[in-house]
Amino acid sequence: MNSYLLHGEQTDRLRLRKLVYEDFDSWLPLFEKVQVAAYFAMSDELTPFQQCEKWFEKSMSRYKEEKGGMNVLLDKESGNFIGQAGLLVQEFGGNTHLEIGYSLLPDYWGKGYATEIARFLKNEAFRAKWDLDFGNRLISVIHNDNKSSINVALRNGMQPAEIYPQKGQESFTVYEITRQRFRKLP
Repeated sequence: MNSYLLHGEQTDRLRLRKLVYEDFDSWLPLFEKVQVAAYFAMSDELTPFQQCEKWFEKSMSRYKEEKGGMNVLLDKESGNFIGQAGLLVQEFGGNTHLEIGYSLLPDYWGKGYATEIARFLKNEAFRAKWDLDFGNRLISVIHNDNKSSINVALRNGMQPAEIYPQKGQESFTVYEITRQRFRKLP
């Protein structure tokens, strides 16, 4: 079975590596500075520390189950931990999907890192033909209020495909790109 996990890849500005428990303190600021519970379909009753714990539990479970996972993103120039991104096997709506996931620490928003890594992940997944295991498409599942991530998905050649309600009033849109559409991109 393929793990869909990337190891040691690089983009122009980023280096990817596997997430380890020692990264917890570097990742915690995302949950402390920003109300991200809704974007990650987590209970807002959890403390930032508990939200980060839940994130790590899910990430490590993905690694163990070979369902892809989030990689740490390091700035190649400074070595700073700036976020996480990866290819994730997701199950919902009665189907299994391969998702392009990305999340950056607030200090690194608006600098093009999310678009850079999302494009890289898309290109790698199609190059490796991993989409063939998932109906010839890749997705990103994005909370409807997360305008920045929506813009990243659109810049990545994705289009809205489906809306899924989650926990109460929250809803997420599935953005997709098919192999056919990918081949037509410049």
